[in-house]
Amino acid sequence: MWSRLSGFLARGRSFDELDYGIPVQQRSIAGYRLAVHEAGRGDPPLVLIHGLGSDLRVWSENLAALSARHRVVAFDLLGFGRSDKPAGVHALADHVACVRELIDGLGGAAILVGHSMGGQIALRAALSYPERVLGLVLAAPAGLERFDPTAKHWIRAVVDDGYTRYASPLQVAMRHAQTFHRPPPAAWAMLRDRLAVIDGPEFGAYCRAVTQSVAAMLAEPVFDELEGISAPTLVTFGRHDALIPNRVFHGRDTERLARHAVGRIRGARLEMIPDAGHMPQLEQPNRWNSLALDLAAAPSKPPR
Repeated sequence: MWSRLSGFLARGRSFDELDYGIPVQQRSIAGYRLAVHEAGRGDPPLVLIHGLGSDLRVWSENLAALSARHRVVAFDLLGFGRSDKPAGVHALADHVACVRELIDGLGGAAILVGHSMGGQIALRAALSYPERVLGLVLAAPAGLERFDPTAKHWIRAVVDDGYTRYASPLQVAMRHAQTFHRPPPAAWAMLRDRLAVIDGPEFGAYCRAVTQSVAAMLAEPVFDELEGISAPTLVTFGRHDALIPNRVFHGRDTERLARHAVGRIRGARLEMIPDAGHMPQLEQPNRWNSLALDLAAAPSKPPR
């Protein structure tokens, strides 16, 4: 018990010291060093994109099932996890450029699987490079809400570098808990490591990446462009998502927001997953994996 508690009390670690429990390689992508996990064989390949503040372990309960049938590439976004944290990266386009190069390395076309901010990045990639995106599997995707200028200003003012840098361990734990309906075992390793990097050598750059990413999501919403998505699309939300929609500005009706947005994507399918919060792929992996594999198994070809 003490050894487990002491793990939560450790501070000042480098992100590179974190043990993901799976093989991770450092690869040069779009001029940066990215942490990449690759497994499996089979077409179409899948590229997995995590969300704000996290890393590729948000797919820890999905990798085995997906890679049993498909070639799978999961990676840490710029600014997060064990990838580079360059100061100048502040737009979704920077992440999309990395996604594009990863797709090119897989033969030029893939299904994109995105969670939260990663879902918004996947949608932006599908709009920018439709010929490369064979399908979309989105878990609680961001970018589906409209924020007026006042709301955008308020959110940017609240989520500055200090919002992350000076959060106490208790605040970090409370924010982490909001992500889930009932935290699964995988959630505790992620919380432990999030606390361990406080005051570490890359922590300031990580805090800046969170701030810049929130600004980028606000600056580059995709709601008004959803009708331009031509790839087969599955959108999943947990019925108990406490983060989308934004509670301050848009209330608590996740399903209403989801149906309104998904209805704009031609032929898209929405699945509301019970007993899950903002990470349905972690909280209800069996159900989520089945849905994702169903879309990946459907005949697909590059959209026109």
